[in-house]
Amino acid sequence: PKAESVDLALTGGQSTIALRAPAHPMFQDVLAGLAAAGEHAPGIAAPSANLFGRVSPTTAEHVIAELGDLLGADDMVLDGGPASIGVESTIVLCDPTGVRIARAGGISVERLSEFVDIAAADEVGPSSVRVPGGLESHYAPTARVTLVSNAAELETVRQTHLLGSDVGVIGLAHDLALCPPNWMRLAQPLTSDEYAHELYASLRRADELGLTHVIALAPPPAGIGAAITDRLKRAST
Repeated sequence: PKAESVDLALTGGQSTIALRAPAHPMFQDVLAGLAAAGEHAPGIAAPSANLFGRVSPTTAEHVIAELGDLLGADDMVLDGGPASIGVESTIVLCDPTGVRIARAGGISVERLSEFVDIAAADEVGPSSVRVPGGLESHYAPTARVTLVSNAAELETVRQTHLLGSDVGVIGLAHDLALCPPNWMRLAQPLTSDEYAHELYASLRRADELGLTHVIALAPPPAGIGAAITDRLKRAST
């Protein structure tokens, strides 16, 4: 729950506030600089550096490509290198009914369960708390995204896009062996961690290449796979 001193503009009109402490050394330097300037318990309130509903940026180049026309002469983009994980942070909701994941992200439910009991959604009941990226449609490129969860679904999609001249595909390398060879391989990571790291850059590349369709093969649900599938479901809506 937010303190009374926290303006509703910072919480989207909600009674709860999400707090995050990035480990990135450049961001730590920014916070240290604010503290040195006399700011008490410094922090920054900011949205994601992308247009609403669009694919998240994972490099400074992505930010400039999407928001460059909106930046003024005094605006700066701090380039700390490519995002190390690739998908957004996990949001955990703590209230009297229990502790649960409100948005899957870089820290998996398995990892969180090492420290606290995570309640399933049906155990704690519905919540009125809205989280960033929680809309049914989000993280979407211009190309149409189709999420494939099993071999039967892949076969259906394969018959539809047999020619494949305007189709790109993302999936674990061993899964891509089932795809037509003329589908453009936008990313073929070996692990789910690599999949997360390459996901958004691959969706952006599809638009850069003018592809009309992206076929995304879901990774296993364990670990960060849950967050990847969540993002792809929203991108495909």
